[in-house]
Amino acid sequence: MLSGMWWILACAPSGPPDIVLVSIDGLRADRTSFGGNPRPTTPSLDALAAEGIVFSHAWSASNESLYSHAALLTGLAPPEVARMDYATFTVPPAVTTVAEALRANGYATGGFVAGGHVKASFGFDQGFDTFEEGPDFGSFHATVPLALDWLARTEGPRFTFVHGYDCHRPYGHATVFHHPFDRAYVGPVDAWVARRNATERILDGVYYAGLDLPALLHATGLRMSDPSGYRTAREAAARVPPWYRTPLDAADLDHVRAHYDGGVLAADTYVGMLLDALRASDRWDETVVLVTADHGEDLQDHGFYNHRASLTDSTTRVPLVIGGGWLPDRARGRVVDALVDAGDIVPTLLDLAGVTPLAQARGHSLRGCWTSACLPRAAAFQIGVLGQVSIRTATRRLVYDGATPADPTLAARIGAADPASLAVYASDTDLREQFDVSPTDSAGTRQLRDDLAAWYGALRLSDAAAKVPAEVTTMLREHGYW
Repeated sequence: MLSGMWWILACAPSGPPDIVLVSIDGLRADRTSFGGNPRPTTPSLDALAAEGIVFSHAWSASNESLYSHAALLTGLAPPEVARMDYATFTVPPAVTTVAEALRANGYATGGFVAGGHVKASFGFDQGFDTFEEGPDFGSFHATVPLALDWLARTEGPRFTFVHGYDCHRPYGHATVFHHPFDRAYVGPVDAWVARRNATERILDGVYYAGLDLPALLHATGLRMSDPSGYRTAREAAARVPPWYRTPLDAADLDHVRAHYDGGVLAADTYVGMLLDALRASDRWDETVVLVTADHGEDLQDHGFYNHRASLTDSTTRVPLVIGGGWLPDRARGRVVDALVDAGDIVPTLLDLAGVTPLAQARGHSLRGCWTSACLPRAAAFQIGVLGQVSIRTATRRLVYDGATPADPTLAARIGAADPASLAVYASDTDLREQFDVSPTDSAGTRQLRDDLAAWYGALRLSDAAAKVPAEVTTMLREHGYW
């Protein structure tokens, strides 16, 4: 009897697990192999999914990296993190991040990001003992080695955050592969995909040469594309002379998706190297890995090659996989269909670490999903960078357009919205969310509107905003941005 008890104690985890959080920027769920892509884009994640837990109905908090990562690392809805002004949004010091909570409870914390909109200048370094940025809008090729080097120099328990832009637009990043998919294609696409703004010039299946979206200067001094340009993009495209327009056929459009899928395979390969190194370490049995994304990508489902123009499944349905040697056997190989979203990640990570949940977080731990005790949420909610707000249930999505999320009266405005400012999609059957069913489903639409208004009305809206340096203010005024 004693010998049996000794064996159980010897095999039990000796303390809190190492936690690795991986964010694959721009990865939509259905472009993974385990999510339904016929192309073999994610062999490494497929293996992690087979030995772990897949959440097949997971949603991001937004359709933009800055907002989504703020939610991912705090457990808050974006309007609770900071004022919803894209030109001043940062994670303020008053907001507690998951890294801060884990560090306060004995974890060593390391963050390794590919620059872009996840930089320290946006506040994402809060709580990390070590925070390193690879090349701007760069690859896991740079951030994975940084993470592995740090892991080799630190002792557990450790929280490691790793991020990369490999499958992010413009889909022409330098990768370990040149053309893994659709190699027989002959056409104009290959000359465009590596250019910074070329794929954004494809609207509704037509390439408009010379079409550019406007830019803005963020309070941090970073020049960023102005998302408001998506609202006027079609009007601007209509002014492009016919001889600067190139209609694209189905083969052209699929080849752009092939380039995107090539970026997914590149991300998967580098993340696979990280996973292989973790498995080979003496801490694998005490390691939990969570892999997800901050948003998806439209891929012409709604006329754009980007993610910020629409708030739909294509831009907000993301993969979510939990694996690692620390996972109990009963959790392995599970596919959970319950509705989950980015707000559940911080509570889950803290629960795994044995840390008291943050009072601010709105989600709940997914640890109960290891068994049959998973507590599904009735709906997921998202806020878009253009002011769209949305509720997504298991079968329906309502999108309210034209909102100003910083407006404290928004909840009332949603409840009394003009039908022309909203759309409802039967997302379980209309998979690309093309057909508005609100005119024929007034009762269902009313309920969704009420639920969305109630959710937004319960948010603790933040008025925090990055202070704009005087020299930046002057520059903004001189260029007509202020």
